[in-house]
Amino acid sequence: MADDGLTRRDILAAGAATAMGLALGRHAAGARLFSAENPTSTVVLIRREDAVTGGHQVNAKVVAEMIDEAVAVFAGVEDPAEAWARYVKPDDV
Repeated sequence: MADDGLTRRDILAAGAATAMGLALGRHAAGARLFSAENPTSTVVLIRREDAVTGGHQVNAKVVAEMIDEAVAVFAGVEDPAEAWARYVKPDDV
C-alpha cells in the first residue's frame, strides 16, 4: 500500500472539525437551538408486572392496554379513544 500522507486519523479529524464548524457556525449565526418557543418534555410512565411473564414472553394485550393508558394520561383525558383521536385522524395514512 502506497503512503500518500493521508491517514484514517486525518480523515476522522477533518470530519470532526467540519461537524464542529457547522454546529458552531449555525449557533454563531443566531440559529436557535430549539424550534419551540418554550421547549418542554412530558414523560408518562406506565408499569404493569403482567406485561412480561416469568419466561420473558410479552403479553401483547397488556402492553396494548398500557399504551392506551399512556396516551390517555399524556392527553389528560380518561378515555383512550378520545386521547387517540387527538393525535390520529381517520384520514391519516
